[in-house]
Amino acid sequence: MLHLVRVARQASIEQPELTARFVMPDWNTAHATLLVAARRMHADAVAQRDVLSRMGLGDTFLDGMEKSIAAFDSAGSTQGSGLSAHIGARAELRAIAIEIGMAVNALDGLVQIRFAGDADRLAEWTSARHVGRRRRNPLPSDTGEAAA
Repeated sequence: MLHLVRVARQASIEQPELTARFVMPDWNTAHATLLVAARRMHADAVAQRDVLSRMGLGDTFLDGMEKSIAAFDSAGSTQGSGLSAHIGARAELRAIAIEIGMAVNALDGLVQIRFAGDADRLAEWTSARHVGRRRRNPLPSDTGEAAA
């Protein structure tokens, strides 16, 4: 799109209104906004193909731009699908973790009965049973820093 904007700026010598029609969107703009801007600029460029070609746009630029817009649109759709799959997978993992916790609780009762007379085995089980999970964001006291 930058090449198109530069060529339109050059072509504005003949047609001053082209400068306002071909403006680069902010790169931090949302995917959908960039897509709309690219499609609008492409449509405007097709309408002004003759003057833009004379200023150096190139014969194949608009075809390439159309393909790039389609690829960008497809990539955005793929990203959205990937994000949805990731969210679903996390929810599924949480459900599995709950099931595992329930199974361990049931197993705990059986182990307590099975090894009621074996203090060493019960101590080993208690140690294994209480293995904690890591926190994703440790608290200041976990990192050795003083709590405020």
